Amino acid sequence: MLLAVLGLLFCIAGAISALVGNRFLSNIVVETITTVEGYFATIDQKTTRIEDSLASLHANVNRIQDQLTNTTISDAEVLRAIVDQIDSNRIGPAVERVIITAQELNDGLQAVNSLLLTVNKIPAINLPTLSEELAAVNERVAGLREDFTAIQTELSTSQNIKTRLLQPVNRFDERLNRAEESIAAEKTWVDQVQASLRSLRVRITSLILLSSLVVALFFTLFGVGQVLLIDRAWKWFKSDSPGKSGELQGASTEERSLPDEDVSTDQTT
Repeated sequence: MLLAVLGLLFCIAGAISALVGNRFLSNIVVETITTVEGYFATIDQKTTRIEDSLASLHANVNRIQDQLTNTTISDAEVLRAIVDQIDSNRIGPAVERVIITAQELNDGLQAVNSLLLTVNKIPAINLPTLSEELAAVNERVAGLREDFTAIQTELSTSQNIKTRLLQPVNRFDERLNRAEESIAAEKTWVDQVQASLRSLRVRITSLILLSSLVVALFFTLFGVGQVLLIDRAWKWFKSDSPGKSGELQGASTEERSLPDEDVSTDQTT
């Protein structure tokens, strides 16, 4: 009965631990995934900033292309208009800001991608990771500096400016197109990872809850068995069962027979 009481206390402690452990583990999972989602929210903000900057650059370059392609005025006037266009819109500083932001974004993506690769080693977890094409976004954006430098070099003289300048401007435009495509793909990947993290959070918390309920149910059923065992042992202890009576009667007979044997032995002597 005492062992059953100890078993019951163990079952109660186990059931309580399972329920408390459910909340503790769930909080850890939620906080961890929320922290990772915060990293991706920052990445998403930087990606949006780069998208806006690239769109602004693209609009400026398209205006320059129109001036080079459609204008009929002299080379000197075209050159002066394009120089004013570049200076007024500050394309150079905008390019540098995009490159710096892309570098920061690339560093963050590499760090987060290493974390995702580690998490994917856990069975049943398969989060989307960074592809080689997305990892090359930084290189594509950095190439804008070289293309813009080529445009500035061609602005050094006004002779035949429309013909000479159109090629580097078109190349700069193509670079902007590729960079915008890469940033859009990167943003899509970020959205996929965030959706996967939300799904993973729901699955893990549900699995923890289910496991806790199973463990608590096991301890509850085992505890009910201990209660029944305690009740049965207590009833046996309080009852006058035939087995107990027989044992007690046998013990009494032996106690009474021992003095008689000793007396008869003394008398014979």
